[in-house]
Amino acid sequence: MKPGLSPEMSCLVTAMSPRSQRFPAVIYTLFIFLQLAVIDVVALSESVAVVGLFDESSSDLKFVFDYAISKVNNEHSLRIADTRLDGKKHDVPRLDSFRASKQVCRILHEQVLAVLGPQDAFAGYNVRSICAALAIPHVEARWDFRIRPRNQSMSINVYPDYRAFSKAFHDIVRLWQWSSFTILYETNEGIIKLQELLRGATRMRISLRQLKGPNYQDVLKDLRASGESRIILDCQASKVPEILRQAQQLKLTSPYYQYLLTTLDIHTIDLSAFIHDFINITAFRLIDPNNVEVRNAARGWTYSQITPGSLATVPEELIVTTESALFYDAIMLLVEALRKPESQILYPVAVSCEQERNWAQGRDLVETLAKTEIKGLSGVIKFDENRTRSDFHLDIIQLLAQGLQEVGYWNQTDGAVISWNYTDHMAQVAASVRNRTLRAVTVIEAPYVMLKPDHAKRVGNDRYEGYAVDLMYKIASEVGFNFTLEDLDVTHGVPDPKTGEWNGLIRELIDKRADLAIGGITISYNREQVVDFTKPFMHLGISILYRKPDKKPPDLFSFLHPLSPDVWMYMVTAYVCVSIAVFILARFSPYEWYNPHPCNEDGDVVENQFTIFNSLWFTVGSLMQQGSDIAPRAVSTRVAAGCWWFFTLIMISSYTANLAAFLTVERMKLPIESAEDLSKQTEIKYGCYYGGATYNFFKDSKLPIYKRMWEFMSQDPSNFVKKGSAGIERVKKEKYAYLMESASLEYTIYRDCDLTQIGSLLDSKGFGIATPQNSPYRDEISKAILKLQESSDLQLMKDDWWKNRSNTGEKCEQTKPQDQASELGLANVGGVFVILLAGLGIGVAVAILEFVWKARQSASHYREPIMTEMARALRFAVRLHGSSKKPVVRPSQDNLEHSNYESSNPTSVPLGRGKYLM
Repeated sequence: MKPGLSPEMSCLVTAMSPRSQRFPAVIYTLFIFLQLAVIDVVALSESVAVVGLFDESSSDLKFVFDYAISKVNNEHSLRIADTRLDGKKHDVPRLDSFRASKQVCRILHEQVLAVLGPQDAFAGYNVRSICAALAIPHVEARWDFRIRPRNQSMSINVYPDYRAFSKAFHDIVRLWQWSSFTILYETNEGIIKLQELLRGATRMRISLRQLKGPNYQDVLKDLRASGESRIILDCQASKVPEILRQAQQLKLTSPYYQYLLTTLDIHTIDLSAFIHDFINITAFRLIDPNNVEVRNAARGWTYSQITPGSLATVPEELIVTTESALFYDAIMLLVEALRKPESQILYPVAVSCEQERNWAQGRDLVETLAKTEIKGLSGVIKFDENRTRSDFHLDIIQLLAQGLQEVGYWNQTDGAVISWNYTDHMAQVAASVRNRTLRAVTVIEAPYVMLKPDHAKRVGNDRYEGYAVDLMYKIASEVGFNFTLEDLDVTHGVPDPKTGEWNGLIRELIDKRADLAIGGITISYNREQVVDFTKPFMHLGISILYRKPDKKPPDLFSFLHPLSPDVWMYMVTAYVCVSIAVFILARFSPYEWYNPHPCNEDGDVVENQFTIFNSLWFTVGSLMQQGSDIAPRAVSTRVAAGCWWFFTLIMISSYTANLAAFLTVERMKLPIESAEDLSKQTEIKYGCYYGGATYNFFKDSKLPIYKRMWEFMSQDPSNFVKKGSAGIERVKKEKYAYLMESASLEYTIYRDCDLTQIGSLLDSKGFGIATPQNSPYRDEISKAILKLQESSDLQLMKDDWWKNRSNTGEKCEQTKPQDQASELGLANVGGVFVILLAGLGIGVAVAILEFVWKARQSASHYREPIMTEMARALRFAVRLHGSSKKPVVRPSQDNLEHSNYESSNPTSVPLGRGKYLM
């Protein structure tokens, strides 16, 4: 075939060739010039047919098709030399493949340059196959997941490659760090659209729910029951408002829910009804409806509907959908390819499906299309080696308070990038919280939330009081929201050991029936998997609550306790031994014997003052720090006395110092003093709140002590309690230790003086306010908590509720029993008085014995009755106004002179004959 000639003309030229020797060279040359003249005339005046295939739902695309063909023919900048495009529109049945194929074959029997459409996938596959067989260029603008080998396809699709599109969803999910989500899809093709996401989500928990309308309530109820708040919604853009409206009825459009739409036409959806719900709706967008070129194109194909004579009825401007923009770009791509030099001389021919006659130049046009690059309404359009559109750009659109806003972008190089202003975003989040009324749930638990004594006469939040209530009022005032408080007869929340389903306050948050959960809720790993927590407003740990031992009455002889019985025995032994040693040393030492009458130097009698009784008196006097009139004279006795004095100095000083502590400090011996003591015994039972943070701490602990404690507790289910108050009551009534949070423990022992804290904290944790996952209120509340912490308001509130307020009026000091000082009572020092009375009694008894003994001796000596002698002595002793001096002898009747002298100076009367007085 001659290049540039049609098949018919090529045959004619061949027939006229000189080689055939039928015509002379002049005639051959004449035919050549004639052919070129015909070609030029055709190029200047010929029109080529471009067929647009549509289904019954593609009315908007017909306007786009008409406008684009008209624009190419009328605008000089878009003309293909002087060739005009002849746009031919045909409807293709969707569900009848046989009729559709026959119709397409009949259309292509005419001289067709290229085929555009249709949008229906089922009909599109038939058209694609026919075009591939007949070598007719086929340009598509629809989503398709079927990729044919390059050498077997005549189709070019300006829609982004489904694999790259799926990767965009995978990138944004990873950017958001979703650990789980639910896909709501309308058709099975939606799952294929997200296959890259499903393939890369190896560590994510994914649920699939198919939407079957028009009533989506059953699927949405299952979604609400699952507690999932991250949703990927794959459906037609026209169905999104109805699905969200039904979700709104089930309260699935609150700020806790995040929707990712797979449609590229979010700008065509009216979402104004959901702005005030502060729902998180995000989608990708391929075209910018505010772009000047897009708006001009929209006005163009809107006015293309106006027929002559009907200018009075101007239709509303068409909404630019992604489908219409891509269809427009497909026509512009074809036009740009036809304007290239290699495409200037193309001669469409009639093809036949029956005879399998194709257009040879069709494949060249497809190759040119694949190499063509333009900037269309959907951005830059170019194709890779597989003839799939690559390097496209997607805008990330999110529904904010101002409406739909661009917050980022995605491309194949950078992935998903969020480029919004974080400060502005946080300001919007803060604004969304203000003036809203949040539902806060709690449980009655002192001192966090309690009912006022007259709560029956009050309504609303005024019925409650407590630390957590005051905290909520301060946070609400700081952030600017309102709240309604509701107490539930449930627990804080524990997972079911079999199903893993949570109950209590945590369940309320998972189901999004509450915005906040307040009270003594411990922040734990398990709870963080299903809900979010604010910054902790109180730090605490696990401690042991136990009953104080019963106070015993002080021992009567408690003053003996500073020294052990062994020391007392050794002291008595030392006293006796030292006394005997002094007595013996004094007997042997010549320097301890002295003249009792110093004035009589010639006396032949010497005395020793250290008799056995005087030795005992000397040592006991120094032991009592009193001394005596007896003093050692010899060096030996002085050395012994000095050592004894040093010994008594140390012992008495030690006794005095220890006596002060024993008499002023009340010691209560506890059977356990730490968790280690508790783990080593089995007599005292112990346990904790079932399923709570303390329960999980011991259950998951790897420390040997705590593992041993867990094994002991788990052997008997009765060791665990269902309520904290039940554990406190068991401590009071039984031999039971309760493991609980230190904050609640401190509050308890401040008000119950019979209870005490054992040991130090076993771990460290915190109380926080729980919110549903992805709550927009959490960060604002956390900032308010930090501000209250820095201003010491949290500590002041705690001191107020823990120390200053008491419903019973009883407050106990938080001091350890062994450090609790008390004043001395009679019971503490009564033994000293007993010893004093005993000593006086013994002294009286000894005096009576001495009185009787001396009276008996005097009566025997003077031969008088003993009673007479005792009466005479008794009268003298009881005569209070008498002399304090007593005569040594009684005066006789025949010695009156001597008697008068003796009575005037009885101690100086010399001893002579007469009777000794008692």
